[in-house]
Amino acid sequence: MLRAIASVSILGLAIQFGPASDKTEDRMEAPPNIVFILTDDHRWDSYGASSSQRIRTPKLDQIADRGTRFENAFVTLAICSPSRAACLSGRYRSVNGVTSVGNSPLRAGERTFAHALREAGYATGVAGKWHLKTTPEECGFDFASTCWSNGTWYDRKFQIDGETQTMPGFVDDVAADESLRFIDEAVDSNKPFVLWLCTQVPHMDHRFRWPAKENILNHTRDYLASVQQMDAAVGRVLSGIEDRGLSENTWFIFMGDNGWFLGEHGFTSKVLAYEESMRVPMAIAGPKTQPRVSEDLVLNIDLTATIYAMAGLPIPDPLHGRSLLPMVERGAANHWRTSFLYEAPTPQLGSRPLWANRNE
Repeated sequence: MLRAIASVSILGLAIQFGPASDKTEDRMEAPPNIVFILTDDHRWDSYGASSSQRIRTPKLDQIADRGTRFENAFVTLAICSPSRAACLSGRYRSVNGVTSVGNSPLRAGERTFAHALREAGYATGVAGKWHLKTTPEECGFDFASTCWSNGTWYDRKFQIDGETQTMPGFVDDVAADESLRFIDEAVDSNKPFVLWLCTQVPHMDHRFRWPAKENILNHTRDYLASVQQMDAAVGRVLSGIEDRGLSENTWFIFMGDNGWFLGEHGFTSKVLAYEESMRVPMAIAGPKTQPRVSEDLVLNIDLTATIYAMAGLPIPDPLHGRSLLPMVERGAANHWRTSFLYEAPTPQLGSRPLWANRNE
C-alpha cells in the first residue's frame, strides 16, 4: 500500500483515502480507558440525539450530548463481518481480507487496535456479538465473552472463559454484565483497558424478526423498539463505569456497524450503496470534551486510528483511516476528505458486486 494519502481509481472514480498527519493534543499522563460500543444494523437516524424525538435512547445520547456527534458517518461496506474487520484493522476490506458476511478470517498478519494496545500495557476485552472466523484471542483480546453471529435474543449461548455457556436473559444484558466483569478485572490488575462492546440488537433474531412487544404492529415500530431495548442494556455499562469512578478518564465511542432499510427504495436489509444502508450513527466523548456536531464525512475505518491516538500511540502508515480527535478536540481537521469509496466486491444477500463514490 502507498504511504500517506493514496489515490485509487475504480470504474473511473478517483478517490482519496489514507492517514494524514493531524497534530493532536498531548494525551493525559495516566493512560485513558477506551470503550467502543458497536451496535448492529443501526441506522444513522435511529437514536434520540439525531432523530428529532423519533426514538428515545437516553443512554447513547449521553455520549453524543457531551462530545461530538458525527452527522455524516458511513461504513465502507454495509454488512456485519466486513464492518467489524474494518473497525479492527482500520483498513479497507479488499486489503484486510474480509469482503463477505459469515465465517471469514482476517488476512494472515493483519494487526488490530487490540494488538497494539495490548503491547502498550492495556487490558483488552470484547463482549457480545462476534462474527469473524479469526478468533477474539487471535485479534489481540485477552478477555472474550462472545456469542457467534446472530441468534435468539434470550438465553443465548456464549463462549465465556473458553467454555460454552447458556446465559439466561436478554443477549445485550449478558454482554453488558460481561463488560463490567472485564472492567473490574482490569481495574484489579491496575491496567488501563480497552473494551469493545458489540451488541446484537437491533439485528433481527434467528427467526429473522424482532421479538414483538405488546401493541407493536409493524416493521418500523418493532425496529425502533429494539433500539430502545439495546440502549437500556448499554446504559448498564455506562452507569457501571460512572459508579466505579472511571468516567473522568475514559473515552467513549459509539457507532453502528451498518444501517438498515425500512422500506426505502422497496427494500429491507443492507449491503446496497444507499444512504439508509451505509450511513450510521457515530459519537465520541471523553475527558473534557465539549458538545459539538460535525458534518464532515467520517468512516468506520477512522475509528482504529482514533483509538491509537486516544492511547497516545503513533498511527501506523498502513491504516487507511485518520484520527477523528482533531474534530473532537478542536472542531476541525486539516485537509479532510470530501469523498470516499464504498466497495462491495462479493455477491451476498442477493446483491451483485458494486463500487460507489459518495461525496459531500
